Amino acid sequence: MEPGRATHTPPPFPSEWCGLWKDPGGRVMFIHRLGERQLEVSFAAGIQSAFFPLISGPFHSTRRLPGVYQLDNYGTPVLQIEIGEPYSGPRYDIHFLYGEGDRLRTAESWDLASGVIARPKLALGWRAENEDNSETSWAYPLSNYWKAEEEEMRFKAFHGW
Repeated sequence: MEPGRATHTPPPFPSEWCGLWKDPGGRVMFIHRLGERQLEVSFAAGIQSAFFPLISGPFHSTRRLPGVYQLDNYGTPVLQIEIGEPYSGPRYDIHFLYGEGDRLRTAESWDLASGVIARPKLALGWRAENEDNSETSWAYPLSNYWKAEEEEMRFKAFHGW
């Protein structure tokens, strides 16, 4: 890359960030790597709970949803997960942050995974009917996820990974 020239692709998704993540309410997110930036992401109500159903769109549940790690409109790396029709929404976006004292910054691949916070945001897409989409009710309330490596084996065994 030329000096002074910005890149339009993020670094590969860190392998340390793959695996099980859990929010304070017990909901879990499981990230599985397919390629450098291609991922599958699954969401369930708990370690030994079923995946959330999705009534319409190309996916039947929140199991193995396609995700891509790319830069958002501000140049910040984000994991974008399709939960509806591709390119029209809704979409679940995850930014990875790292805490430094009372300040947060974008997480870097060298940060300890135990200090990384996965912060979700729902992107409803361009279609007006997505505003009251019952397919996204499983995502609320939006809350941060933290790595839960100690429970990953139970999750994998229950769900056959």
